[in-house]
Amino acid sequence: MVTMIKEGMKQVKTDRWIYKTWAEHLDEMAAQQVDQVKDSPLIDKPLALMSDVHGGYTVPIGCVLISNEYVMPEIIGPDVGCGIDNVVLKTDKRLNLDRLYKFIDKQKGSFYTDSTAYDSLLESTYDKIKHNKEGEVRADLKEKIVSQFGTLGGGNHFIEVQEVEGEKYTYSIMVHSGSRGAGGAIFNYYIAKFKEFSKKYRLQEEFTPYLPKSDELASQYIQDVKTLCTYAQANREVIFTSLVDYIKSRYKCTVYEDLSARCTHNFIEVVDEAFVYRKGANATCTQEELNGRTLYMPKMVIVAGSQGTPSYLCRGLLTSEEAYYSCSHGAGRQLSRRQARERLNLQDQMRIMKRAGVQNHRLTSSSFLDEAPGAYKNIKQVMEAQKDLVEIVHELNPVLNWKMKD
Repeated sequence: MVTMIKEGMKQVKTDRWIYKTWAEHLDEMAAQQVDQVKDSPLIDKPLALMSDVHGGYTVPIGCVLISNEYVMPEIIGPDVGCGIDNVVLKTDKRLNLDRLYKFIDKQKGSFYTDSTAYDSLLESTYDKIKHNKEGEVRADLKEKIVSQFGTLGGGNHFIEVQEVEGEKYTYSIMVHSGSRGAGGAIFNYYIAKFKEFSKKYRLQEEFTPYLPKSDELASQYIQDVKTLCTYAQANREVIFTSLVDYIKSRYKCTVYEDLSARCTHNFIEVVDEAFVYRKGANATCTQEELNGRTLYMPKMVIVAGSQGTPSYLCRGLLTSEEAYYSCSHGAGRQLSRRQARERLNLQDQMRIMKRAGVQNHRLTSSSFLDEAPGAYKNIKQVMEAQKDLVEIVHELNPVLNWKMKD
């Protein structure tokens, strides 16, 4: 049974819970995944589904769930620490986007040069990671941590330059990336071990492999997620710093630190000893401890559109407590990658990009149709559905989008 509680948010009754959703509807895959998860004894509070929710891997993307006792690596998946960061700056004249695009293209997705500024972070990342480091596993992990640092990655990861609505010569530089190969290597290790230990302990079969948080392997995984989130955020910082330095070398500019957002949307947060799993969901508030109580303070948040539609710089609202202080991380897919390649017309999608004012982009061949604007939901409808979770500070209109070639 679905009940509208207030504008945007609805409640859905299950055998065990009344869970909350900000989505208009669930696609078939997301609905099947919710059915598998919603009444599981592994979770201790009702699911919260964001307005961009869509089918993912094990659980829907755009999902927040809470477990008091259990650690479940499959929920976060291999792209640990994935997120979107931005920086806003004002220049003395219009950016030459052709030249900026050529600069980005020349880097071929890799922005960490000979600088040693992050060498200590790379060393500490490897030193802190708990998982097995023997032999080939050790060599592979260290190679990935070093060689893939400062790289964008493929799929839905991107660099985008946007004009800040109503502000002359004011731009947002946005980067979407994660922990790269290191996240994948660690995920593969832990998921194999969790499956092995689940059989060893004869745990009841559930929708995903799991271990109690008292298990040493489980606590090591939680620590490694934290380490990789720090690594992933530094990875994004390297990329947008490279772009800002390029712009500063050619224009007089002012950077607005108060309009920057750092948004990890694929991570586990520990709140009052419970695990808050955010899969494709932003945290809208930061936590502060005062006299033994957890207080929440609103933070700046990026909600990304598609490469041909606006994104939004927002401030979290305390009313997002209903969604465990979370909101959507983007528009959310309405077509799978395969469906997008089969159903979308390249020329139509290129016209959408042109009308949006995005002249510099990769959407000139059918191989990028899986990331075309038509593959994603209407971002304005997504924002309208979650206006009790975030308030819009600025609309950001894309003028340049760069992705890795297949």
